[in-house]
Amino acid sequence: MNPRAFFLALVGLASIASTVSAADIIVPTDAPTVQAALFASSPGDVIRVQTAAFQSGTLTIQHPISIVGDPVCNYRFGYGQDAFILNGPGSGEVILSGISLFYVAQDSNGSRSVWGGGFDHVAIIDSTLEHNNNQPTGVITSVFPAVELTDVPRLSVMQSTLLGGRAGTDDCILNPQQFAENGGPGILAPNTDVLLVGSTVTGGAGGSGLEIAFNPCPPSVDTWNGQGGDGVVARSLYMYSSTVSGGQGVVWKSDPTGFCQGAVDCGQAIDGTAQVVTGTQVVADCSRLGLGPVIGNQVPATQVLGGSVVFHWDGTSQGCWPSLTSCATNCVGLLFVSVDLPARALPFGSTVLHLDPAGAQLLQAFPAHTQTTMPFPVPTQPTLVGQGWSAQAWVSTGELSAPVFGTVR
Repeated sequence: MNPRAFFLALVGLASIASTVSAADIIVPTDAPTVQAALFASSPGDVIRVQTAAFQSGTLTIQHPISIVGDPVCNYRFGYGQDAFILNGPGSGEVILSGISLFYVAQDSNGSRSVWGGGFDHVAIIDSTLEHNNNQPTGVITSVFPAVELTDVPRLSVMQSTLLGGRAGTDDCILNPQQFAENGGPGILAPNTDVLLVGSTVTGGAGGSGLEIAFNPCPPSVDTWNGQGGDGVVARSLYMYSSTVSGGQGVVWKSDPTGFCQGAVDCGQAIDGTAQVVTGTQVVADCSRLGLGPVIGNQVPATQVLGGSVVFHWDGTSQGCWPSLTSCATNCVGLLFVSVDLPARALPFGSTVLHLDPAGAQLLQAFPAHTQTTMPFPVPTQPTLVGQGWSAQAWVSTGELSAPVFGTVR
């Protein structure tokens, strides 16, 4: 394939993959808010947010759609108001790209940020989803993950930050072991294969230091609540150049005087577990393939129509599977691209292949033992907006690089 036809190939692949003609709904030009745009949308449409104004209101997504911040979709939600509810038909894909979502209320009960199911695949790209409520003015009775999925087989998270809900209680509560909640997981998707690339996922903290009025320190706080939320709960986890951490458990304090003064530490509830995975787990920090003209300098995964994208390859760094070493002289690399995001892990020899062989196309061969930059133009076809793309390199030694992927805006 002619390298300059890179994103032109994406147009062709997108037309094959989609059986409907997607509309491009621009906020605020075509609709005043994301909520109004979603109400007016059809399956496969792309909602492009071109305003920095804060969005609000519960968004119930019932059909495949892309919501793309152009360059960012600022979203705030609080008490009694969930953010993104997924209630799909049982198939299709939801892409959330360029979303800046924060839970900012200071109250007793949390709200869900991204949760539900009914789709084949959910992709979160170049986004920040922080379910980070402030220390409450009352007992927290509901704590939620940053992302909670039920019947979604695949979740892809690329260059994003996810933080689960924070828990805790008021100072001087009489029965903290009864009322205090645990922190929420970063991702709670026990029936889902999860792919993380260049992302940070953290479980919510168990709360802040608390005082226990009139109660002496117990022999152990292990049976009390207030533990940190797990980082990722999934069926399978494929993690590249990412960090996953459990939330910190609350430090319990006691004030036997009952005046909330001079409290002493009783001990800390346990931290959340970083990864709770029932099936396959692959963790790799290597990533020879990157984005941007500067080696080792990652750029946002969102590409602009009419601009250009530059892949860089650092053949002198440590490789991925199976060798984990640098290439010998005259190694050949093959750069592949696909419109389908690399969410479904497929076996490939002794390692894992993330690009779908049915949808991936070869861009070009390149010398894999050196540092190489490979620029490609992004055409101006509006049908590309909101399309997910992915790239991955294969080396003649049998090595596969970590994938990179993003969306077009």
